[in-house]
Amino acid sequence: MSPAALFAALLALAPGPLVADPSPPPVDPPAQQAPVAVVDRTPSQPDLDEDSALAVSPTHPGVLWTLEDSDNPAVLYAVGRDGATQARLTVADVPARDWEALAVWRDASGRALIAIGDLGDNAARRPQIEIDVLAEPAALRSATVRPQHRIVLRYPDRGAADAETLLVDPRTSRIYVVTKGFLAARIWAVPASAWPGTGQVGPRVEATLEPVGGIGLQLATDGVVLPSGHVLVRSYAALALLAPLEGGAPVHTLATVPLPAQPQGEGLAATASTIYLSSEGAGTPILRAAMPPSFAAAMRTPAASGSPSPTPAAAATEHAPTGDEGSSVAGGSLGQWSVPVGAGVGLLALLGCVLVVVRRRRPG
Repeated sequence: MSPAALFAALLALAPGPLVADPSPPPVDPPAQQAPVAVVDRTPSQPDLDEDSALAVSPTHPGVLWTLEDSDNPAVLYAVGRDGATQARLTVADVPARDWEALAVWRDASGRALIAIGDLGDNAARRPQIEIDVLAEPAALRSATVRPQHRIVLRYPDRGAADAETLLVDPRTSRIYVVTKGFLAARIWAVPASAWPGTGQVGPRVEATLEPVGGIGLQLATDGVVLPSGHVLVRSYAALALLAPLEGGAPVHTLATVPLPAQPQGEGLAATASTIYLSSEGAGTPILRAAMPPSFAAAMRTPAASGSPSPTPAAAATEHAPTGDEGSSVAGGSLGQWSVPVGAGVGLLALLGCVLVVVRRRRPG
């Protein structure tokens, strides 16, 4: 890779578009001990080697949904407890330029929905990104499906940024995008008028993302909103817990932990008590760990609680997939470090960024 190309790639991983941000500078609490993880399952799909997102099915106990990123077919994979593919959903009529994110939840009416984030933009050149929403099938079988809603989004001031994280609050169905900043992650909200909408949302809407705030997490790769409204966001080496995103309050990081080492850990799924971690690479196992004790304690504090109560539909997402206990995965070479997650991390973030950019020389 030429110096110019490397510089462009590093620039694309900057904190995001230069627009007004209502949050204070991100400050992280000290990282705690890495959770001990076990092998939950190993996907057996032979061509599933660039899985970049993970989500717990609210309809099918034990099933995890995943997808592959750019230069791969527009297919969603339902992975069972034994690692076998239970269904392949080929999504038609979508650009699938660079799929990077996934969220699955039940809305207030009880519908199980899947949101696919076509958010990737390694070179930070895309004029718009897209989120496609479709119904989760009631029966698991391979089929061709079409999205029910297309949400076409722009960053403010015609900015562009790389993003790999899509958040959906199951209490409200609000959608958020988290950009993959080199020094910090930035959170952007899909306007409520565009989704879930004040009335009937049409099959295609366009909107400009609204800045919410930032967290000191470099290279965010996935995230999930828990039934309580608390938010988990991961990077290649760390996991952060945020207070619920609501009421215009500044983004508040409650706790962080380092993560077990993975070849290229990107995917994150969770229930209220369990986290699941996936990595790119054929035959790479999905790990399972208990919710870190520091996270559970932080969520119990009154200041960390959100005001809206979880809906019955949101509570139904607590179908915790279970798997056979596998080999214990301690922190590994990365997980044993007390990984600093704040914006002051220099060498580790730079090295990780360069390795990822060189390894993933893909079009934006």
